Amino acid sequence: MYNTTKVIVPMVIFAFGMIATAVVPNVRADRPYYTSGDHIIKLIVRFDSDCWNEIYARATPKNNNHVLLNYQYIDNNDKPDAGPSEVLKLSWYFKDSKMQQTASTNEDRIRTYVTIELVNEQNGETVTKYLHYDAGRRTIDFGTFLMHTDKSLCQ
Repeated sequence: MYNTTKVIVPMVIFAFGMIATAVVPNVRADRPYYTSGDHIIKLIVRFDSDCWNEIYARATPKNNNHVLLNYQYIDNNDKPDAGPSEVLKLSWYFKDSKMQQTASTNEDRIRTYVTIELVNEQNGETVTKYLHYDAGRRTIDFGTFLMHTDKSLCQ
């Protein structure tokens, strides 16, 4: 008779690997982590030059950084240089239930921040804003985040 254990085990591992790969989201893509919700956060990110590699933007209920409303990584769309940079307009969905579950500590405020990575993997600044959360307002507009770079790194 055949030894079926040697055939079945690799097939089970292969099948499980295919299923796990299919359901794991690509968290590093240049798009928001969550793509649905009942409220929207909007923000604009401007740069004083194009001398940056990537940004990381994130929104959480105030005082609850462990509760994610949404986040997004964005790579510079071209090679960093000392020239002008694009303007990023971000729009993220989030669920009101996350604000409700932290209502006792979030002070009815949303914290949104943007962190910039400069060239050569150097950390840049982090700009943080807080806005009042009103469950009756579907869109929360955080306005513009101005990110400062170091143009001398791209000379």
